[in-house]
Amino acid sequence: MYYYAIFTKEEEAIHVSFPDLPGVSVSAYSQRKAMVRAERWLLYAIDRAFERGEAFPEPRPGRPGETAVYLSELVYLKILLHNKLLELGISREELAEGIRANERQMFRLFNIYRQVHLDLLAKAFTFLGTPLKISI
Repeated sequence: MYYYAIFTKEEEAIHVSFPDLPGVSVSAYSQRKAMVRAERWLLYAIDRAFERGEAFPEPRPGRPGETAVYLSELVYLKILLHNKLLELGISREELAEGIRANERQMFRLFNIYRQVHLDLLAKAFTFLGTPLKISI
């Protein structure tokens, strides 16, 4: 999964900005470091949206002049789950009760830096009326 950013060379640094994420930008002295920082800041922006209870924009196709910045599929699923809760007006507590998840499982479910069992994600999406479907 990818979010798209604009990488621009400015004097001695490479500046990275995300058109769909105002205020999310980084700079570095090499292309590689700029990409690493962009991936980290993308995760940070997602984490902040989760903490604030705000929806996070879903990825869109890239446009000319944009560069793909990687985001794991697991984090993408967590974004979809978070946004679905907001859309339906269901609290995390209601979700926990509905899927019979304990506090630790719920922490892992919404912490983008932690792994979570796919079964728990599937349970959550099913509870919300959107069964998880995986295809290749």
